[in-house]
Amino acid sequence: MTVTITIPKKEEIFARSIPVNVASEGETWSRTQLGDYALKSGVYVHSFNKKILYVGMTSGETGDTYGIFGERLRREFQSKASQNSDLYNLLASQNGPIDVCMFDRSEIDALITNDESKFSPKAHTCIFEQALIAAFTPPGNKL
Repeated sequence: MTVTITIPKKEEIFARSIPVNVASEGETWSRTQLGDYALKSGVYVHSFNKKILYVGMTSGETGDTYGIFGERLRREFQSKASQNSDLYNLLASQNGPIDVCMFDRSEIDALITNDESKFSPKAHTCIFEQALIAAFTPPGNKL
């Protein structure tokens, strides 16, 4: 079986990123910052100053309350929700909003092809996340 993964160039990731604020202790964080992606699932890339910091994925299906970008990123960008995690501290240590690029499952499906059976959208999401981590070796991902 042959699997082909199209990994976007860093420039494309930076160009399609949106700024997302990190919420300190006592501050609120709103998923409305994420626009249309807030209720979707997929893979996301955090960067600052044209440096990729972290790659992650949501765990659920689109519409699942806990497996969407809005909930996952709240748990990374809000001090209380993150429980002061290493990732939160990495994001908070940057001097300004974090640029976030999100790929929803339909976008990921278009970036992965294979010559035999069709993988599930969730499998594509896992493959794409790991490919981006391998390609960019972000400091926030502990390899």
